[in-house]
This record gives sequence, C-alpha cells and structure tokens, in this order.
Amino acid sequence: MQSISTIGLDIAKSVFQVHGVDAAGQVVNDERQKHHPRVGVGREESGTKT
Repeated sequence: MQSISTIGLDIAKSVFQVHGVDAAGQVVNDERQKHHPRVGVGREESGTKT
C-alpha cells in the first residue's frame, strides 16, 4: 500500500476532485465525484492578516 503525502482538493459547484500523491510525486489517488443534492459542503479558511 502506498502512502499519500500530499492531498489536493478541488471543490466546484457540481463536482469535487481529490488528488493524492506520494513522497516521490507519483499519483496514488485521483477521484472525481458529483455532489449529492442532500449533502452540503462546508469550507473553512484560516490565515493571518499582516
């Protein structure tokens, strides 16, 4: 089993995509899913302002 070291998440209006790569940069996971109409997607952003 390969370990995922980096995950990318792309959230669009009707689909979302999850992309995972290992430490060597090889793709381990690349999935695209449609949003289910009864499931909400929440997003939290954090950061500091200078």
